[in-house]
Amino acid sequence: MTTSNQTCFKCGLDFYCQSLAGETTCWCMALPALPKDQVSPDQGCLCQKCLKEQTDNQLSKLPIL
Repeated sequence: MTTSNQTCFKCGLDFYCQSLAGETTCWCMALPALPKDQVSPDQGCLCQKCLKEQTDNQLSKLPIL
């Protein structure tokens, strides 16, 4: 069982961040990066659900080519 080491900035859910644990990869690296204007320097990490919602929201705003 993996121990939580991070709390989601948005919803407060405790989750496990592989990067914070010193691992070379994390699940969040598989998702598109959020634009800088969508992330404040004092904001912590988001859980998988919240980060996926945030990236899906950003992708839905992209123009269809």
